[in-house]
Amino acid sequence: MVVWLSLHATATAALRVCELHTRACAACLQVVCPGGLVSIMCYIGHPGGVEEYEQVRALLAGLSPSYWTSSELKLVNRPTAPVMLLLWRRTEMQQQVSR
Repeated sequence: MVVWLSLHATATAALRVCELHTRACAACLQVVCPGGLVSIMCYIGHPGGVEEYEQVRALLAGLSPSYWTSSELKLVNRPTAPVMLLLWRRTEMQQQVSR
């Protein structure tokens, strides 16, 4: 299962949308099967975009490494370029090996 979620909000609804995106990401993680992949593209170049990215990244940073492998891809010479967050739900066999 591959889930693609793109995060973008308008300035007027940035705070509400930011909260909704964080909830959507949390809900998405509940249905990903072991071995599943999640990619989240965070558009940070608009008003409220950095806040959205930071909230979603904090959610992902708090995930147990026993169950999730995560990474972040961003362009270092373009500070407002989108940031891609990638998650892989570890399989049960990999969870047992890492213990």
